[in-house]
Amino acid sequence: AVIAIVKMGGFGVMNLYTTLSYFLISALCFAFISGGVFPVTVGSIFVFLAGLALTNVLNVYVYNAIKKEVALGKTIASSVKKGYNKTALGIVDIYAVLLLGALALLIGAAGLSTIAVQAIICVVAGAFCNLAWGRVINLMLLSASKDKYKYFRLVREDDDDE
Repeated sequence: AVIAIVKMGGFGVMNLYTTLSYFLISALCFAFISGGVFPVTVGSIFVFLAGLALTNVLNVYVYNAIKKEVALGKTIASSVKKGYNKTALGIVDIYAVLLLGALALLIGAAGLSTIAVQAIICVVAGAFCNLAWGRVINLMLLSASKDKYKYFRLVREDDDDE
């Protein structure tokens, strides 16, 4: 979280909020959907950590898309909108494939089906955090920021061509 904040500025703070939201949503769903028993297995830990890593990696992917749009000379507002729009389809594809894989695991035996339910929870929580919640938090933090370039840790380049 600290590295993300140092490297991406305000977007790193948004990344921290989405990480905490993913953790909270997944933990609560694990606890209540699993009948009040939090089954801790190596598989459930792996699924949870893989979802957590994927959420953070996809946030960095969105940040890089926004950074590329700014480098093209677009305004911050336009770059944020374009960056999210360019990455949305790829993120939806990733989560759709993961959801189909988790649903396919439901066919397995009892232990495998428990991990499948946990994988479905992690995929849905990650998709929500990446596609909806992260964007809302980013727009709220960005609108409160006075210097939009500083928010993303970007430097405005001015050409002195006359």
